[in-house]
Amino acid sequence: MFSSLDIKNDLGTWRLFVEICRKGSITAVAKEHALEPSTLSRRLSKMEKQLGVTLLHRSTRKLTLTTAGVDAMEHAEAMIQTYDEFLQKMRPSAVKLSGLIRIAAPPSIVDYLLCSWINKFQELHPDVRINLLANPEVQEPARDSIDIALLTGSSIPSRSIRIGTFSRAMTASPAYLERFGEPRHPRELLNHRTLRYSGGMGEKRLFVSRGKSIEELQYIPWLLSSSVSAINQAAVAGHGIQLTTPYYVCQKDIDSGKLVKVLTDWPIPDMLVHAVVAPGRYRHHAVAAVLNHIRECWGNTPGLSV
Repeated sequence: MFSSLDIKNDLGTWRLFVEICRKGSITAVAKEHALEPSTLSRRLSKMEKQLGVTLLHRSTRKLTLTTAGVDAMEHAEAMIQTYDEFLQKMRPSAVKLSGLIRIAAPPSIVDYLLCSWINKFQELHPDVRINLLANPEVQEPARDSIDIALLTGSSIPSRSIRIGTFSRAMTASPAYLERFGEPRHPRELLNHRTLRYSGGMGEKRLFVSRGKSIEELQYIPWLLSSSVSAINQAAVAGHGIQLTTPYYVCQKDIDSGKLVKVLTDWPIPDMLVHAVVAPGRYRHHAVAAVLNHIRECWGNTPGLSV
């Protein structure tokens, strides 16, 4: 369709065009790439002039794809995927890692794990820019214009990559247990002030096990929060028993004696973590490299296992 010999080979602008189509905003894409919206708009206009067609209808309220734009979007995505596949077949040492990678994960994983891991990765690969999105809701790469989404839960998304598991603890402060007593059986939690994470991937039911015996509890939490850190702080302050907090969040407070484990004979199952990569992006060297780095760090961190 677009065969003019005068068109420049500008794969970078096509990548930006695809991002704009997904986000529906020139300003949002320009901000991510540290560009002025007017500069990005001029690049698109120049490409449209070279093609001889209009790809986007621009207005003050929204962007809409023209018929040619819809066709261009489909072909551009296929072209970029083919190019990324080509790069993957080259020797890794011949390709310098660069570009923007968008990673979405639950806030606690971003705050307590990914932030330090990504800092180490960028020290090795300074031309790779990272956008870490801390979101308590489930993220889908194809829908949310991200490259890698880390998801927790027992369900395994299609075409996902296993990252590993993390251990969880049921804890309370010594002051709380002295005031309200320590539960000896999971059913006794119904008589306690319980604290629970309420984010998009939080669990509304509690499963604990001892041998072949499994207890399922449906309860009304005394405090709910979409912040795992806030739940842990409430437990340290003596406001109740936190039920399923990751060890990587509460381990320091356990070691310091601010928190103690509760119902240790009834352990909580580990939580699975998988990565979902946007179609075609795993073939991009930088995306594959950062994903491998995350998996390696996961296996080398106490409280986490592959």
